Amino acid sequence: AAAIQTLVEKEDVDLVITTSFGYMDATAEMAEKYPDKYFVHISGYRSGAAGNAPENMSAAFAEFYQLYYLNGLAAGAVTKTGVVGYVAAHPIPEVVRHINAFVLGANYAYRKRTGKNIKAYVSWLFSWFDPGKTRTATISLVEEKNADVVAFTEDSPTTLQVAEEYTTQKGKQVWSFSHYGDMTQYGPNSHLTGQIVNWGPIYLDFYRMVATDTWRSVDIWTRIGDYIPYKWRLPVEKSTAGKPEGTVYLAPLHSAIPSEWQLEIKRRYEEMKELIFEPFSPEGNLGEPIRDQEGEVMIDYDQIVVSKKTGEVREGGRADHDALWLMDWFVEYIESELPKA
Repeated sequence: AAAIQTLVEKEDVDLVITTSFGYMDATAEMAEKYPDKYFVHISGYRSGAAGNAPENMSAAFAEFYQLYYLNGLAAGAVTKTGVVGYVAAHPIPEVVRHINAFVLGANYAYRKRTGKNIKAYVSWLFSWFDPGKTRTATISLVEEKNADVVAFTEDSPTTLQVAEEYTTQKGKQVWSFSHYGDMTQYGPNSHLTGQIVNWGPIYLDFYRMVATDTWRSVDIWTRIGDYIPYKWRLPVEKSTAGKPEGTVYLAPLHSAIPSEWQLEIKRRYEEMKELIFEPFSPEGNLGEPIRDQEGEVMIDYDQIVVSKKTGEVREGGRADHDALWLMDWFVEYIESELPKA
């Protein structure tokens, strides 16, 4: 709150954008204190539009779960051990759905290849940024769990750097990904693909509203295909997957991914632009219901469990916004426990 107050009072800014989940309540507090200023919180759920914050506060989020599913397809296409790992920040729904999406994608590809289910392990950091713990966690997943593909939610390239060390110095091919920006330079021999975000279009939208005095509180949730000026269906071979577009997009695909799986990734990428395909659906799980670690059906062709904690069930064969934003369970292919947030 103090940092926001400094921007408003000393710098006299009209628009403040706070860029971490932990700033949500402080942003709402400052929005109430300064009703003639405008505030945007990234990755939270409070806004005037949602009815749980002042009208001068909006929320925005660049969603990655679709890209994590594609990362999973790539992982399942190249893994030799049948084991994937994930270095995770905090056990909140955002991270949980990213982990689940990654593992669903990995299992889809691996079972298509081998007829066997993938095994996945998660190592928790309880921090958004901790290169030291990330390094230890990545090594543990590789050495103790035999993972040869490791995804992550942590704000450094450490996991990819460790993978590169194994690949180039220790004689073991380990793969990892980009996160937020293109991290290829940190592990050119281990960079499989990844998720990239361009916040510019979102920020520009808010700036325009303030500059033209047309502000209205909104809750922006961008997925693949959003903020692309012109959208059209493309043949798979001409897919823009791996090229900058919109707000969120896929990092380039490594040539080690077999060609048939590169085509599959591009096909799913284009289908998700148009909301034709949804990872959290039976189609994303080889036509089977998606079950949690206890074997309970969470997503089937005719219904979804919105939250395991509340037990709310809705009609429909694919996860909706609420089910994604409240996700509090792990898919059955994950061996690690989900701690309480």
